[in-house]
Amino acid sequence: MNIVRRLIECGMRPLRANYLPLTLNELEDFEKKLAPFPLDYREFVLKYGCSVFDKEVKFIPTDSRFREISPNGWATLDLFYGAVVDHDPWDPNSMRANIENMKERMPESMLPIASSGNDHVCLGLVGNDRNKVFYWDRENEPTVNYNNVYVIANSFGEFVSSLECDE
Repeated sequence: MNIVRRLIECGMRPLRANYLPLTLNELEDFEKKLAPFPLDYREFVLKYGCSVFDKEVKFIPTDSRFREISPNGWATLDLFYGAVVDHDPWDPNSMRANIENMKERMPESMLPIASSGNDHVCLGLVGNDRNKVFYWDRENEPTVNYNNVYVIANSFGEFVSSLECDE
């Protein structure tokens, strides 16, 4: 599966005039502080940061507990985070701001990579969470024993493959 082709089929486009990918230096800085990013996501974020969709894009977490917070069983994917705009460290669409905002709120093993309304789509970087994609629900904070974290997919590629896009 070609990740980019699938996302373009779902109407992916830059949030602003251009995509705002992480620079290699930014990515390596994050990896030094956190952990290495999975290769498929690493390649994606180096080219397509700060991307949104022209269509409604939905995903269905595989975790059965998700139905407790979403009776229809699905959530929407709104935006992939990217680089900082105009040197604003608190740009709400930047990965940097979201990492800072989520410190001590979500498991340390996870990286916020996208928004789903007021919630986050996260990528596991270490341990048993490595490579997995999760939905983090802010309504059920604080995070204790993964009470507000739901598995979406076993990898970034699997997550993208599972997306449902309105035509």
